[in-house]
Amino acid sequence: MTARYIGLMSGTSLDAIDLVMVEFGTPAITWWVKESTPFPADLRQAILTAQSTRTVTLPQIIEWEFRLGECYAKTILDHVSQEDLETVRAVGSHGQTLWHQPPGSDNPFPGSLQIGDPNIIAERTGRPVVADFRRMDMAAGGEGAPLVTAFHQQYLSHNNERRAIVNLGGIANITLLDGQRIVAGFDSGPANSLLDAWIQNTLQEACDVGGNWARQGRVNEVLLEAMLADPYFQRMPPKSTGREYFGLTWLRTCLEGFPEISAEDIQATLLELTAVTIVNSIQTLGFDTDRLILCGGGVNNAYLVQRIRAQAGCPVESSESYGLSPKWLEATAFAWLAMRRVQDQSGNVPESTGAHHAAILGGLYQPI
Repeated sequence: MTARYIGLMSGTSLDAIDLVMVEFGTPAITWWVKESTPFPADLRQAILTAQSTRTVTLPQIIEWEFRLGECYAKTILDHVSQEDLETVRAVGSHGQTLWHQPPGSDNPFPGSLQIGDPNIIAERTGRPVVADFRRMDMAAGGEGAPLVTAFHQQYLSHNNERRAIVNLGGIANITLLDGQRIVAGFDSGPANSLLDAWIQNTLQEACDVGGNWARQGRVNEVLLEAMLADPYFQRMPPKSTGREYFGLTWLRTCLEGFPEISAEDIQATLLELTAVTIVNSIQTLGFDTDRLILCGGGVNNAYLVQRIRAQAGCPVESSESYGLSPKWLEATAFAWLAMRRVQDQSGNVPESTGAHHAAILGGLYQPI
């Protein structure tokens, strides 16, 4: 029987824990399990507060590590039978990003901290666990992100097309492919995380379903230009970011000169910011895109997809059209990276992350 792999992903939106159990064929992927578990509400709020205030205690980190490790393990045991679990070669657990600090002049000590103790997952499930995917790339001089570039190339490239693969997660990340060749991979800027944060802050709603609230507002062009003046958008790849940077503190700083703007106009402007920075970042690199393929939770934001499509200048499709569900793509990618790790194959793309060389990603945690 072909080895199976489990992928676990909880992204910067902290909305759910996604689990897949897959077999990787050539070229097809077979999904045996696809399940999603709500992220613990009290833990979600505690982590969001810690990220926005930059304040956390050592006992809190220990507690969150333990609780998330148990939560990830329970997610597996709740949805994968013991018989099926015995066919799993390894679990790829991304963990929950608490803080991502890429290299730069203002970050002399780069690092990335994901929590959710892999030792607990290995002990509870009896399966090897691969975790801590980002820091080997950073040790090699890279950004530690994005890490899905090689997976995009493996499963979404086309010999005769120049494609932009855009993952609309908490942060938007982009892979540019010229046929089979990886041209670049980078984070373009905020996506769901700021849109979610603003509606949660203002209306106490979990997210802007379909972009309907943003649709009620009008883009404030002056505010949009002020946002686009942020130095991050002027940087060339490789580059990565997170909600540590593009959070409510950043937004409130942008809003200081706009006391009269309505809440729905702010939402509309944030959504436009996501669409514009995606398209601008591709065009700035001089990449002539034949097709733009969307994945990630933002695909469900119909208004965001509409605004991207209006500006892209090429066909815009969902990864669903190519056999990869947008919802499950990232969890599947980390199952694939776990496979690469246990096969002693590199998982990063130096052209994407800026690492000095290819690296085998992740620590391997073996149960007895």
